[in-house]
Amino acid sequence: MSLYFQAAVNQFTLPMEAGKEYAKGEPDAYGFIAGVETGQALGPGFLTAGIEGALTSPWLYIHRTYQTQFFYTQMIMAENVGHRLIVEKPLGYPTGPDTLAFSISADYWVPLQYRFSSALLLQWRGRNSFASPSELFIPAADPNPIPGSRDWRTPSGDYPEMKTVLRLGGEYWPTQKDELSLGADLYFIARENRNARQSPREYNLQAVFRVKVAL
Repeated sequence: MSLYFQAAVNQFTLPMEAGKEYAKGEPDAYGFIAGVETGQALGPGFLTAGIEGALTSPWLYIHRTYQTQFFYTQMIMAENVGHRLIVEKPLGYPTGPDTLAFSISADYWVPLQYRFSSALLLQWRGRNSFASPSELFIPAADPNPIPGSRDWRTPSGDYPEMKTVLRLGGEYWPTQKDELSLGADLYFIARENRNARQSPREYNLQAVFRVKVAL
């Protein structure tokens, strides 16, 4: 069994700084991940399982100016449809700031025969996101910040996005050698209040099939 914990801190105000002019409006920005993983032999194979929780504050990765925020930009060119898409993602936690998430997973594997896997994700995201940078509210840079925005708690806003993802998967080695395997994953996704705006619940079913060949 293994336990792990990670922390990220962009900004926090010490007690001695409270009330100072340079600290006014500067929100605390932090994130935490903690989890436990275990694995043991069971019958002819191995069983592994894990639980993880993550919390990122509404202002993690977000600084006084857009140019100093912790994110990277990717340009996706699709000339066949006549436009280019700019995607911005945080350098740290995949969903960026303002996220509360819990996940649980289990995997049973018989080497070079078969594998069954499952995972469940519960996720809440607030209004602050790199997906809509024009709507970010940065109290330290805004002369008229939203009242109380410095003290927002995750997930912020009246309608946080709620997302549930259930994954079921399997893999099979027909020759019982590492040279060939067949696999499939099924995803059931439910989401409400997309992008932290009030909206009805959506359902999505996705399937992935794969073939691995060692050359």
